[in-house]
Amino acid sequence: MSYEYERVATPASGLRLHLNENTAGCSPAVLEAIRALSREQIAEYPDYDAVIEAAAARLNISADALLLTNGLDEGILVASMVAFRATAGDAEGIVVVPAFDMYAACTDALGGRVIQVPLGNGFEFPVDQVLAAITGKTRIIWLTNPNNPTGQSIPRHALDRIAAAANQAIVFVDEAYADFGGTTLVGDALLQRHPTVIVGRTFAKAYGLAGIRAGAVIGHPDTIALLRRATPPYSLNVCAAAALPPAFRDRAYYDWYVDQVAQS
Repeated sequence: MSYEYERVATPASGLRLHLNENTAGCSPAVLEAIRALSREQIAEYPDYDAVIEAAAARLNISADALLLTNGLDEGILVASMVAFRATAGDAEGIVVVPAFDMYAACTDALGGRVIQVPLGNGFEFPVDQVLAAITGKTRIIWLTNPNNPTGQSIPRHALDRIAAAANQAIVFVDEAYADFGGTTLVGDALLQRHPTVIVGRTFAKAYGLAGIRAGAVIGHPDTIALLRRATPPYSLNVCAAAALPPAFRDRAYYDWYVDQVAQS
């Protein structure tokens, strides 16, 4: 069986609910920053010092624990590359389903066998089933917290147990919806205790920057260094580098949109 992300065509006038796009748009401050880019800046490779500093400050982490990526999709791909490199074609990736198509697509594309573990009948997180699926062949475990589409969060003790049981594998915790879920592993001692756990974040949802293509992977500096080696040097484009700092500064707009989603 092969896996591939399928782009679903929808009318431009409709709400593309499967993409979970921000329907309010980005902060006006983002547009101002992009409009302020000069012709020369567009023609040059971007400098990342300011945007890395801004993102690290927003997430309250050190810069060496952070990798900015071209959308979280690139972070998922790079994590797969690191997980499955130097394997002899007999490696596995565990995906708790339902889940984002890219987990299985990247696992399959990098030569891994996809092992699917379904949620429970009441959408509860299947921690015992995930633990039972872990073998010496497991190279990566894909978890979404909170889950999409159920909205259920993974208990922290379950994440701890999985990380302890799979110390030879990357545990990728996708927190694309953490802005709305209220919990995060970013800054948690679990990341220091289990260096193979990495957290994926996107600025597409709460910040309304899906078209900009900006995401982040956070984890132990040693693990992030491995991912950094596999990431192209200028994958974050100049518009994204310019957009993120003002998006982070406009906390009022961010808080407003998160509140709108909570009310909806």
